[in-house]
Amino acid sequence: MVVSFFEITFECNAVAFECSKCDYASECEKFIDCFGCIPKFQWSMVISFDDLIECVNKWGEYNNGKTDEH
Repeated sequence: MVVSFFEITFECNAVAFECSKCDYASECEKFIDCFGCIPKFQWSMVISFDDLIECVNKWGEYNNGKTDEH
C-alpha cells in the first residue's frame, strides 16, 4: 500500500505518539527509512513550500523505487 506524504504525516500528528492507534503504523518503518525520523518530526521540519515539495518528491521517489523492486 502506498500512502501519501500528507496522509501519513497528518495521521501521525493526530495520534500523538500512540502508534497503535495509527492507520499507517506499517508504513511508518518505510517513512523512517526514507527520512530518518517519524512523520510527526519530519512535518515539524518543513518550514517552507520548497521543503514541502522536496519531502513530497522524496517520499514519492522512495515509494516508486520500492514499488519497482517488486
